Amino acid sequence: MDADAEKRFLTAEQDVERHSAELKKELSLNNLVLTQILYIVGLGWIGTAAKLGGPHLFFWMAAVVLFLHSFRAGGGSPEPRNAA
Repeated sequence: MDADAEKRFLTAEQDVERHSAELKKELSLNNLVLTQILYIVGLGWIGTAAKLGGPHLFFWMAAVVLFLHSFRAGGGSPEPRNAA
């Protein structure tokens, strides 16, 4: 690698690290606990929906509504936040 290419590489790497630092968000204990509860509860729903057969669409819509309700109750928002 020549010196010019190495300089461009290092500059690009610093730009990526600077941009990544802006995107970092630490999770609170509340976020982690709610995520674990949703993972555990959500796993059982897959088998139940498979057993339902045809009317599984209503079941999944109810699951989405309950998920969003519990997510918002925990202080989350499914919409991405503006970085500005």
